[in-house]
Amino acid sequence: MGRSRLSIGEFGEISSSRVAGGWRSRSRYRNFAGVIRQLGASAVTKKKAEAALRRKMSAVDLTHRGTALMDENPSLADLGHHWLASRRVSDGREQGTISPSTRDQYRHVLEKTINPSLGSLLLSEVTVPRAEAFLESLIDGPAGSNRALQAKTVLKQSMDMAVRYGYLGANPVTSIRPFPVESASPPRAWSVSDIERVRRAVGEWASRANGRRGPENLWLPALLETMLGTAGRISEALALSWDRVHLDVERPWVRLDRCVREPKRGAHTVGPTKSGDVRDLEIPSFLVAVLRQLRPAHPGQSPVFATSKGTWLRPSAAHRAFRSALDASGIDRSMERHLRPHGARKTAATAIARESGLEDAAAQLGHVGTHTAQRHYIEPEERAIVTNGAILQTLASRTS
Repeated sequence: MGRSRLSIGEFGEISSSRVAGGWRSRSRYRNFAGVIRQLGASAVTKKKAEAALRRKMSAVDLTHRGTALMDENPSLADLGHHWLASRRVSDGREQGTISPSTRDQYRHVLEKTINPSLGSLLLSEVTVPRAEAFLESLIDGPAGSNRALQAKTVLKQSMDMAVRYGYLGANPVTSIRPFPVESASPPRAWSVSDIERVRRAVGEWASRANGRRGPENLWLPALLETMLGTAGRISEALALSWDRVHLDVERPWVRLDRCVREPKRGAHTVGPTKSGDVRDLEIPSFLVAVLRQLRPAHPGQSPVFATSKGTWLRPSAAHRAFRSALDASGIDRSMERHLRPHGARKTAATAIARESGLEDAAAQLGHVGTHTAQRHYIEPEERAIVTNGAILQTLASRTS
C-alpha cells in the first residue's frame, strides 16, 4: 500500500538517520501550490535534530499566509489594524491608493463602529448570521443605512484580505442579504431669498465679531461669496492663496488646485484637491469686489482666508462659524438642512446648469462626467405637464 496523499499544509512523519557528525531528521510537506517538498535539519543527537526540524516546520508558510498577521486565528480587531496599515495612502489619484481623509474615515468606522461590537471575535467566529445581525442593528440605529453601508464596506475589504492570506476560505460578508438603503433626497439649491438670508446672517456675524467690523472679520462673508462665485468646496476655497487669485486682468480668475485637509488626528495640511484636478475659473464681478476689499497691500503667497497668525483656516472652524451665524440669525438649521456651506456649491452648479448646460456645470465642479453633478449637485427642474390632452381627445366615445 502506497503512502497516503498529504493535504495542503500537512507534514508527513518525521524520520531520522545517522549521518557523519550526528543525526539528520527529515519530513515531507505539501505546500499551498500542492507541491511535495522535503524539509531537513541536522544536530549532534537525534533528539536535537528532531527539535531543530520542528522549529523549521513551524516557520514554513504552508498556506501562503503573509507575515502581517502572526496569530493562527487572529481577532477581527487585529485584522482591521493590519488591513488599514496595508492600504497605501496618496494625496494624488494614483491607482490602488486611498486619500488621507478616506483612511481617517476607515479608521473611524473600525474604532467606533466595528471593534466595539465585533472586534474581540476570532476570524473563524465571524459568521454570516453574526455579521448580518450586526449590520441590521446599525440600520435600526440613529445613523441608519449610511452607517451600515460604511461598516459593510470596511468589513468586506478587510475580510477579503483574510481570504487572500489563507485565514478564511470565503468571505462571509459577500453572503449577507442586501439591506434596504434610504433613497437620497434630490439636490436642493438655495433660492434667491435663501441666498439673501444667509448673506445677512454671515454679515451680521462679521459685524458682531470682536465688537467691530474690520478686515480680520470679513473672512466668513468673503468665504461665502467665494463658494457662490466659484462652486468650489469649502476646503478648496480655504486653500486659496493670493498668488492663485488674479483680479487685475480683463477677465479675473482664480485657480482651484488645492484643498485644506483636516484629518481626525494630527495637524491640518494643504494638498491636492479631492480628485487631483486643477481648475482655472473666471469669477463674477461681485466676487472680484469682495476679494479686492480683502486683499492686503502685499499679498504674496499668503492665504486668502487666514487666521490671526497668518496660517490656513481649518474647515471645521469655518463650519462652526457658519453654524453660529445661522443660529444667531434665528434660522432653524434642523428644519432647513439645505442651508449648509455645501449648499453654496449646489446653488452655483444649478445656476450654471440652467443657463449653460449640465456639461459646463460639471466642468465648474471639477467632475469628469455629468453623472455625479446631476445626481448630487443640480437641483431638478419642475416636471413639465405633457400637453397631449387635445390629441387624446380624438379617442373620445362617438356615441354620447
